[in-house]
Amino acid sequence: MLLLTRGTPTDRREQIILIDPAASPPQVILLMPEKETNGEFAIWRLAPGVYEGFDRSNAVRTRHDSILYIDPETSSTLFYFASGKVHSLLLTD
Repeated sequence: MLLLTRGTPTDRREQIILIDPAASPPQVILLMPEKETNGEFAIWRLAPGVYEGFDRSNAVRTRHDSILYIDPETSSTLFYFASGKVHSLLLTD
């Protein structure tokens, strides 16, 4: 389960939280700490594949679906699982 928490219309802070209800007890993972935003964003599910960082210095091959968070004013970040942990890769800056 993926949650995007937001403030009020005048409070433009948000964060992304991933919850694994199948874990015992349910596991909560903070993907993106609370940050200021202009309110324009997109979240996409991406298929497994190879994704390259914005500076082309590193790339990752994902074995499972991953999450892409896009903030048109700042950047795009890929969140993915590898070795039992959540990792992130900046795709655009």
